[in-house]
Amino acid sequence: MHHRLVSLIAGLSVIGVAPAGTSPDPLFRDSFEIPPPVVQNIESGTLSGSALFASSRLRVTWPLGQFSSVDHFEVRATPEPSGIAVVAGVTATTDSAVMERLEADRDYRVDVIACANPECSQFQSYPPSFGRTAREYWRLMGAGHSVAGLHTLTSDTNARLSATRFGQDGDELNAGHVQLYYGPKRVAGVGSSLVVGPSTAPVVGTDPASWASFVSLAGSSGLQSPASISGFAPVKDVFTGHGVPMYAPIQHVRLYFEAQGSDNKVRIFSVDSKDGWIGRDFHSGSPTVCSTQAEYQPGGACAARIEIGLSTDSVRPNPNIFAARQHKVTFNDQDYFAWDGQSLGFMTLTVDTSPACSTASRVHAYAIPVGGSWAIQYQANGCPKLWENTQACSPVSLGGDHFKVYCGVPSVTAGQLPGSTLPFLGPKRLSYGYGRRTGSEVVIDFEDWDDPQSGHDVVFLWPDDTQLDDRAEGYIDDFQFMLPDADPAFQMAYITITDGITVPTGAAAYLVNY
Repeated sequence: MHHRLVSLIAGLSVIGVAPAGTSPDPLFRDSFEIPPPVVQNIESGTLSGSALFASSRLRVTWPLGQFSSVDHFEVRATPEPSGIAVVAGVTATTDSAVMERLEADRDYRVDVIACANPECSQFQSYPPSFGRTAREYWRLMGAGHSVAGLHTLTSDTNARLSATRFGQDGDELNAGHVQLYYGPKRVAGVGSSLVVGPSTAPVVGTDPASWASFVSLAGSSGLQSPASISGFAPVKDVFTGHGVPMYAPIQHVRLYFEAQGSDNKVRIFSVDSKDGWIGRDFHSGSPTVCSTQAEYQPGGACAARIEIGLSTDSVRPNPNIFAARQHKVTFNDQDYFAWDGQSLGFMTLTVDTSPACSTASRVHAYAIPVGGSWAIQYQANGCPKLWENTQACSPVSLGGDHFKVYCGVPSVTAGQLPGSTLPFLGPKRLSYGYGRRTGSEVVIDFEDWDDPQSGHDVVFLWPDDTQLDDRAEGYIDDFQFMLPDADPAFQMAYITITDGITVPTGAAAYLVNY
């Protein structure tokens, strides 16, 4: 369809509509023979020896000398049938541009505009052209085509995995590193815990050991479930956590974590590091592991702050929320790796809610920071705004108000192993969000996102380039996608994976065709 449309309009010169009081440059020639620009896919990576095309870039080329007065060119790539355009400006003597940070697996209309003045209030356009980006391909690290052959992050990574990147301004101990916060394999007699695993070296894209090998600090760092409980305890069992470097009011790491209380209800808490941007010690005293009921209580050495309370709570209650867990806090970490707690930030979280609000088996709520606290966004009927049939969503900053998010879709059960008690999240899908979509570029609202359930398909490859089948992809859980050094050319995913039978383990994958 696109090729037919291009052939119909290839001979037309499109006149730009200028603002009131201006007109197209009279020096622009009136021609019906201006050819459209050429849109090309870019080779990026290989699959079994054959070239893959880029998932987020297109090359645009156009003939010069078509207009008699050109100050500069503007190139606009707009997703079809609608979406947020990516715009690039180039000089009047430039005849090509690479459009970057596009959406994967998406049709694009490409317009090249010849601007007669710096403001582009006088302009003329080439006829439009069309192109399409490729799907994302993610290759797991290791050997072969099974879980047994995968490179493991640490010897004890199990479930509840997240990862945090530290920029070059971070503490000298971990500047440029990636740091895991994860649930280790269970040890007899020890309750659930959340431990820290720093990478062995600062991230260098050409050195896999720097972004895929970690040291377990189990037993010497992190959070431990209390061994004994007396009376009511909000923190009884510690589960998933996510560390966020903060620069206000002081430099520290805020570890957001979910915990089940002695009332068997799950809430989201936070505790701040006592070692700045190292993010390994959350205990204000001499121990470095938080492990007792008293330590988590208000005024304790690891005082846990409730971030997302439930509908029946007196502290930060949220109507129609009966459990809150499996969360990610995301902000624009491409401009700076640490956050001020307010600008361009949001939280995605799995919740339990009323059947009147949703009957889906898994739903994600959405919160933004307001006045130092998290505010879940609600509909007018009192129900939280929800991403339905999604789980373990992992948003990624692409800079500014531009984000993407990867989610499991557990309602698609193809591949699920009968009788397995391990979490099955179904296929993984990719969607995009832009603050400017519904208003302010400094606030990322629920409405700024495409629905993740109907997002773009993501392809996972075993190390030998065999594609994961429905079962293998469905048993990928607790994943964190990121740009470890803020460069879109190098993207990583840290995942928990199982075959549906064996104990889950932590593994790594990288984007083959950015």
